[in-house]
Order: sequence, then structure tokens, then C-alpha cells
Amino acid sequence: MDARLLPAGVYSTTIRISSSNTQVNNAPLGIPVKLTVRAGLAPGALDLILTPADCTATATDQVVDLPISGPAGMTFVARILAATTAEEGGDIAAEALVAPTGLDWPSAVPWVAAQSPNSAPTTMQLTFRPQLVAAGIARATLELTAVDSRGAQVRRVPLGILCTQARLYLPIATR
Repeated sequence: MDARLLPAGVYSTTIRISSSNTQVNNAPLGIPVKLTVRAGLAPGALDLILTPADCTATATDQVVDLPISGPAGMTFVARILAATTAEEGGDIAAEALVAPTGLDWPSAVPWVAAQSPNSAPTTMQLTFRPQLVAAGIARATLELTAVDSRGAQVRRVPLGILCTQARLYLPIATR
């Protein structure tokens, strides 16, 4: 179960396994499941992919707001990693920083920058610069790290930008 977007709490249910075969003696079988989700740092998206209409030298920056929730006052640090660095899982020291108005977080890629206060809950502003994308597709990872009494919490949000010459829209069929 992916609990990244669940609010803190205790969740429980029972998984029931049954069989239409009369030879099965213990059907239906009930397996109780309990999941405890602790309060922690939670970015408001599992990934962000930007598809600007224009990636030429005259393209304008695009700002995307990313809500970050967590216990009031939980401090964190953020950085943007190149896709290969994020896959290797580089280290970062999480410290309590004082940032009343906002911090410009370090970025290993030129086409995206992040700014926010360092205390949850907050909204991080991601500035995408499509004019700086060398190829048609670029990837990076926003890494958020908070430290509490249970240790470090690391959250990663894949970032991407897809530059195209034209947008194509596919039809959607619904019931």
C-alpha cells in the first residue's frame, strides 16, 4: 500500500480470501491488516511533469506551486538533483534553518529552481525554465529531507519537462 498521501492515523481492514472449491477447508480466510501512518513531510504531488508549448530561446519561465504538508513547525531542507544523482541516492544533512521569507534551494540542473520557507506546512514555488532545456526531454528529482525524533524522512518528487514542437490531444472516451 502506498501511504505517501494518507493523513496520519491508523488504518485497518481485513483481506478475505475465498474459494469456490468445496475441498478448501478454511474458506473464507480472513487476514487482518493494520497500517499506522505517522505524521511526516508530505509533498502534494508524487511527480511533476511540465509540457510547455514553447521551449525556444524566447520561452518564458513557468512557476508551479507545490504544497508541502507536515506537522506544524517541522523543518526541512530541499535540493534538486540531476536524474542520475537522485537514482544513486546522494546524502544531504538536514538542519533546522531559519528562513522567515524563503530560501532558494540548491539545484543541480539549470532548467528548474525551487524557493520556499523551510518549515511545514508551506508551498514551494518551482520555476521551470524551458528555454534552458538542451534536449526535448529533461528529468530531475526534488529531494526533501526532514529530521524528527524517529530519524530522517526523505521524500523524492520526480520532476520533468517535455518540450514538443506541437501539442497533440487524444480523444477521451468516458462512460
